[in-house]
Order: sequence, then C-alpha cells, then structure tokens
Amino acid sequence: MRISRQAFAWSFVSIGCILLGITPCSFAETVSMSRMTSEAALENMFLKMERDTLQFAEKMEELLASDAKCTQSTLESCRGGSYHGCNSEFPNPECPGMQYAIADCGKGKEGGCGGVFDFTTSQIRISPDQYSYDYNDRVKDGVCSTLSAEKYMTAAWEGGKEYWSGFSVEPPPIFFGSADGVFRILPGSPSECSFGLFTYDPRIRPWYVGASSGPKDVILILDTSGSMGIVGRLAAMKKAAERVISTLNYADHFAAIEFNSIANRVGARRGTPLQKATTLNKESVINEIKNLNSGGETNFRSGFEIAFDVLKYSEATEKSSNCHQAILFLTDGVMSDDKNSFLGYFDGEYSRLKSKGKPPVLFTYSFGQLADAEVPKNLACKYNGLWADIEDGGNLAETMGAYYKYFALGLSANVDSKFVSWVEPYEFAEGTGYGTTGKRSILLVVLLLV
Repeated sequence: MRISRQAFAWSFVSIGCILLGITPCSFAETVSMSRMTSEAALENMFLKMERDTLQFAEKMEELLASDAKCTQSTLESCRGGSYHGCNSEFPNPECPGMQYAIADCGKGKEGGCGGVFDFTTSQIRISPDQYSYDYNDRVKDGVCSTLSAEKYMTAAWEGGKEYWSGFSVEPPPIFFGSADGVFRILPGSPSECSFGLFTYDPRIRPWYVGASSGPKDVILILDTSGSMGIVGRLAAMKKAAERVISTLNYADHFAAIEFNSIANRVGARRGTPLQKATTLNKESVINEIKNLNSGGETNFRSGFEIAFDVLKYSEATEKSSNCHQAILFLTDGVMSDDKNSFLGYFDGEYSRLKSKGKPPVLFTYSFGQLADAEVPKNLACKYNGLWADIEDGGNLAETMGAYYKYFALGLSANVDSKFVSWVEPYEFAEGTGYGTTGKRSILLVVLLLV
C-alpha cells in the first residue's frame, strides 16, 4: 500500500431543517404549535442548527484529516459497514410517520407508514456518473473515510431529540457530500433504483453549489443557430442550461441570452438588469429555454452586446450579488460576423469592466465537430477564463454545470470556519417536503491509497 497522489477536494456538511415538510401548515404555524412564537425563539432555533453544523464540520475535518482514516483493514470493514440505499437491507427500519413521509408512499397519518427509515444507520449514495463495477480510489476513499462519522451522526441525532420534541418533531437529517459525488446521510432509507443506480448527485443540489461558490451573477449566452438543430445539440444545450440555472439560489442573479443571426434576452426584456434567482424566475427562464428553436447564422457579437448591456444596467440599478460574476458562452459553429471587429469590441467592454475592478470570469464552450475553437479558446486564455471543447454526444451539462468549481477554489484561502450559510427552501430529493439547509464547506487534502 502506498500513497499515490494528493488532490484538493471540496466537501460539505449540512444539517437539513425539515420543518417545512412536516405538515401542510407553514413554518410559522409549526412554531406556533409549540408555543415558541417569539422572534427570539425562532432565532435561537437557527442558531442551534448553525452550532450543530459547525460541530459536525469540525468533526468531519478531524476524521478526514486523520492518517488512519482509510487503511487496508478499514477498507475491508467499510465494505460491509456502509449501506447503499439501492441494494441494502437496513438493520433497524421503522415508520416515523408524517414528518418523514415520502410523497409516493403516503402521508403517514393516523399510524400509517409513509416511508421506511433507519435512525441508527447512515446511507451512502454515489452519483450516477461515478458508477463502476469497481469504483475508483477517490470514491472508495469517500465512502470509507466517512463511515467513521456515523457514530457521531447517530449520537448527535439522539442528543437533539429533547430540544426538537419542543416542536413535536424528530431532529433534522445530517448529511455530508463530497466533490467526488459521495453522499452520506442519517437517517438511512431504502430506495427503488433503476438498474441499481441513484439519480441523486449532491454536487448539483442548491445547498452544495451555494456553499461552494458564494453569491454570484451568471450570464448564459447560448447558440441557437441552424447547426444547433442537428445531432441532438439543441436538446443538449437546453439540458445544460437547465442544470446551470437550477443550481442557483436566492443569493444569486442571472440572465440567459440566445443568439443566432441576432440575439434575444430569454425570460426578460432587453434593456433590463439581471434577475434574482428566485424559484419563480428560474422556472420561467428554464421554460422559455425549453421552447427555443434553431435557425440562422452565428453572430457572436450580438450575444455579447446584450450580456455587457445587462451588466451595465445591473450596475446602475444595483441588481447584483456584488460578488462573483461569470459569463458562460456556448457555440457549435464558426462566427458569421467580422472577427476583428468583434475582438476589438470585446476588448473595449472587458477593459471597461476591469477598470472598475469587476471583470466577469469568461467560460467558453466549443460544442460539436464543426465548432469554432480558435475564438472561444483565445477569449478564455486572454481574459483569464476557461475554455472547454465538447464533442457531439459528450456530457455538455456536466461540463457547463461545473463552472462554480472555479469560484470554490478561489474561496479556499478565505474560508470562514465559523460561517454557516443557508439556502432558499427547496424540495427534498426524497420527496419528504420542502425545507432549508444550513451548510458549511471544508477544503480537504485527499490522500489516495493504492
């Protein structure tokens, strides 16, 4: 056994607040039932969850930094000690009732069973893109090294019962997700999985992306020229755009632009600033993207003109996250407008933003066999961005959806060890309702054993 290499990896520990999914009533009404209606009592509840999250984060950092976290002997014990929700029979299953009711299983009312959970055993999920008959070393390391956290997770869950009984609910779930797609959660729950695979990927969930990248402004410039209508490119673009937009949260702002011979703002009028990434705004833009058609030429400048105008309007109206900014530019063809004129225009606009200290990070994507590699690549290289070349049939959604990792690496030197961030209420993947999550990121050095 030897250490083969080191790699930095972002991981996230979270304690999910599930009060929004307990009953049909609202969060405030749930608090009222427990006679804790004061603002101070509600604030204390969130402070407790933040303390619990920080303690969990500190414990995970301690466990994952240990040289003895993953040896050959622990790998063997890990093989039989971790329960995969797709094909495991949990040792202590129970039906907790309404709070953990899964929509597809029933509401759990009046003693009914709305889902089976094990509060003594954590569950492992591995993102579908990592599936293999023999998982790679980083995935194995993620599963093995987090198994030792199960004892802490179960103790923390049991220790929270007295406090949460004041709200007539069980303690919230505790979970951990890694950059390699490994996810461990307590309580565990068996699932029905097609072909034995989870569709769940923690890295695209709002709580993960929000913690890793911080507040951000994101502008998508999407090619809808005629060539996008072949080889499934348009469908791939729509899927990728939906993935990027779905990962944004209420602290973010965004805009989507489609271009061919001309360009248009998607989901908003031209001459308006960035939109706040509320659930309603995201759904509206995604629906319009789904209805886009292909046709026309490939005028790069038309798309960027709207993008730079959006940034100007947002600056003037203060409609911005005032933090990171990114432009994601996708094309499958060769530009139809004059290259020199476009490059001169772009340089002027970028220089103006740089003089204000706010130049956006440029992510460019050349998609398909005939895509222009020269201009997108040169733009990314000259203006400190990133360029990717994706073949037809390649995973465009995964490539574009990974843009936030750029900001995650930038945050690594300035992580506030006492800061817990919250995400806008979202629907839980298990179907148990809506809620919010308190989360903190940790940057680890992962040692791979071979």
